[in-house]
Amino acid sequence: MISLSIFCISTPIGIALAMGLLEILSITAGSRSTISLVSGLIQGLSTGFFLYITFVEMICDEIRDGKDLMLKTLFLTLGLVIIGVSTVAHNYTDQMALADD
Repeated sequence: MISLSIFCISTPIGIALAMGLLEILSITAGSRSTISLVSGLIQGLSTGFFLYITFVEMICDEIRDGKDLMLKTLFLTLGLVIIGVSTVAHNYTDQMALADD
C-alpha cells in the first residue's frame, strides 16, 4: 500500500517537473535540437522505468504463477509487436511531415 501511494504521488510530480523543464528550455534555449534532446532523454528514462517495472516486477510474478503460460506469452508478444509497429509508424509519419516542410 505504501509503494502504491508513493507511485500515485510521484507520477504527477514527475510529469510536472518534465513539463516545467521543457517549458523553461523552450523559453531560454529556443533551440529545437536542445528541446528534442531533453525530451528524448526524459522519454527514454520513463520508458526504461516502465520496462523495468513491467518485466521485473509484474511479468516475473505472472510467469512464476504457471497458469496459462502460453496465453500470457502470446499476449506479451502481441503487445510488444503492437507497440513496436505503432512506434515505427509514428516515426515514419513524423519523418514524412518533416520532408513536406
